Amino acid sequence: MTLAEALAAARAALRREPQPDVAARALLSHALATTTAGLLAHRSDVLSVADRRAFDALVRRVADGEPLAYVVGHQPFLDFSVRVTPAVLIPRIETEGLAEWAIRFARLRAAAGPPIRRILDVGTGSGALAIALARACPEAAVTATDISDDALSVAADNARSLACTDRIAFLSADLWPPDPRAPFDLVVANLPYVGTDEHDDVGRSVLDHEPHGALFSGRDGLDLLRRFVPELPSRLAPGGAAALEIGWRQGETVVALAREAFPYAVVTLRHDVFDRPRLVTIEPPT
Repeated sequence: MTLAEALAAARAALRREPQPDVAARALLSHALATTTAGLLAHRSDVLSVADRRAFDALVRRVADGEPLAYVVGHQPFLDFSVRVTPAVLIPRIETEGLAEWAIRFARLRAAAGPPIRRILDVGTGSGALAIALARACPEAAVTATDISDDALSVAADNARSLACTDRIAFLSADLWPPDPRAPFDLVVANLPYVGTDEHDDVGRSVLDHEPHGALFSGRDGLDLLRRFVPELPSRLAPGGAAALEIGWRQGETVVALAREAFPYAVVTLRHDVFDRPRLVTIEPPT
């Protein structure tokens, strides 16, 4: 069987995936330790028996519901890729939107005056947000917290592989860093926000494989956000901003929490690339 024939068979087996062709290429690239470009250049090559068996095993795992990112061990995020394991939530495109907003804010702030110096990423998981901000804001020191030591280990490994270790401090914490003395110029948070009452709305692959501690936060998904938002004013420096990823049903509630905590700030509910309300931003008044 040639590479092209193996890819065609995999696409059929992965027809329930959102992008069967992308999944098939990713799995064959992983099995052969090559790149997508390498596959295209050798489409007529014949797979060895050992490589075919390895590829078929990977395809079966994804066809049976295991997330593609866990099978290949990494997930793209903006212009880089992070290692992922079942200890961390797989970064989604919605979180890329959060990162892009935060990077824009930091750049506008730098253009208008003193640059962002201290950034906090709460609930860092794989470290994708912290790394994106460290790469975009080389003058800033980034602190990233998570309650899971296993997640922090993955995040620290990602920071090492992307040469960001010297500017990101990873701390084990329940939301906030243990030292509250210095406030932050920018705070981002992608906290668990799925409600246990929404259990049936979550895909089977997510429920079976991704960490529930990174998904669920009480019956309505707001337990952590109700703790987090009221404390934000004491953690945010004057002129600072915050961005929170939320569930698509939670916009009005989280906006109300933010306006109560920040009566003079600009609080905005923003939509993601699928036009769902998934981001609340808190900015200083203009």
